[in-house]
Amino acid sequence: MECTITESRKEDIQSMRNQLASHQHTTDMTVEAVSNELEALSYSISHDLRAPLRAIRNNCEWLSKRHAANFDTKESTLLQQITESSEQMEKLLDGLLAFSKLVKSDPRHSIVDMTVIAQKVIDELLEGETAPSSYVITLHPLLPAYGDATFIRQVWYNLLSNAFKYTHYREKREVEIDSYVYDGEIVYSVHDNGVGFDMKYVDRLFGVFHRLHEIEEFEGTGVGLAIVKRIIQRHGGRVWAEGKVDNGARFYFTLPKA
Repeated sequence: MECTITESRKEDIQSMRNQLASHQHTTDMTVEAVSNELEALSYSISHDLRAPLRAIRNNCEWLSKRHAANFDTKESTLLQQITESSEQMEKLLDGLLAFSKLVKSDPRHSIVDMTVIAQKVIDELLEGETAPSSYVITLHPLLPAYGDATFIRQVWYNLLSNAFKYTHYREKREVEIDSYVYDGEIVYSVHDNGVGFDMKYVDRLFGVFHRLHEIEEFEGTGVGLAIVKRIIQRHGGRVWAEGKVDNGARFYFTLPKA
């Protein structure tokens, strides 16, 4: 049996295609609008909440200075907890603001000397350490990349500061930085001998405000790795991590060849 499509049926099919295309366009615009609104909201939240948080912290400081002698142990503890919580919230807002600014920024690409940037970040981090001699840092000559030097520096800072932080309890704190070419990309890695993590939670590492360790153990906001992921994705690269509990971690990211 030969099947033929009538003119009216062809018109119906074309009409359906037009509707689908229109729906897809509307969906894309809706997603973009929602994304823009979320970015604006995150900026507003991180910016506008600072005033009340600052008021809480200032009032706590005033109470501590003027009436600390009249507080019992429980009252002093509560006041300290309020102060510390407001300070932590400000750090979270700083992270959210940094993330929202990153989303709005346009990278400016050029040839980036990765070895120089990584070394400067290492020197900066070591300046803030009380026992820099406890570190064994191996920085192999890194392959140059093509990207935004300012953003790439932020990637190195976030990854290396994590390596420094999570090796805190090691007597010998080891960090190794390396690079190699694989499948047409340059792969960069930061390896440490710190506390590591359980691989079943690896998908949570690069989410905003996701933490695998308690704030009491290691300070942080849970934004650093999310920023790393966003920067690298905007450069056309990838990020991933490998780790084992109490046996260190290795973070990778890729960039186009220079």
